[in-house]
Amino acid sequence: MVPRNPAFYPIAMIGGVIWCSGNCLTVYIIRQIGLGPGLVTWGTTALIIGWVTGFFGLFGLQSDQPCLEKPWLNVVGLGFALLALAGSTLIRKTEPLKPPLLVGPGGEPEDMPTSDSFLERPTAAKGRAKGILASLIAGTCYGLNFLPSTWIQQHVKGASQDGLDYVWSRAQGLQSVQN
Repeated sequence: MVPRNPAFYPIAMIGGVIWCSGNCLTVYIIRQIGLGPGLVTWGTTALIIGWVTGFFGLFGLQSDQPCLEKPWLNVVGLGFALLALAGSTLIRKTEPLKPPLLVGPGGEPEDMPTSDSFLERPTAAKGRAKGILASLIAGTCYGLNFLPSTWIQQHVKGASQDGLDYVWSRAQGLQSVQN
């Protein structure tokens, strides 16, 4: 493997910022609706957003339809993904069995004190709705995070067509907002 020094594109940093924005919601989502439903919801949302931008050529991207031999199969695959998302709505979060985290002065178990109201347990319906909304927002961020790099590949003359050449630029965008 020959090391190379790809060009730095500040526009690609936006992808890292978008990804980090979605990632900031994951702890909240897991606390509200659980890892399984959260992951399915944000993953399916990312799939739909990515599919729509590529299939229809949104945000200045070229449409992928001319490259597809059978576009209807592509649409059928999206339909299966939507069915999986619909099925995931039947998943309900249960309280985990947890061992005591602390032992009190008399040897009795105590739970870890919590002081962050952002992470408090929600009321069932309100917390679930907020968790699903946050998961949809995170999925949208994940679905759009490669958009700046793809836009560069399609619109900047002489830009590399290798997606790995944009990793450094995206990482700089992530680093700029992570703290």
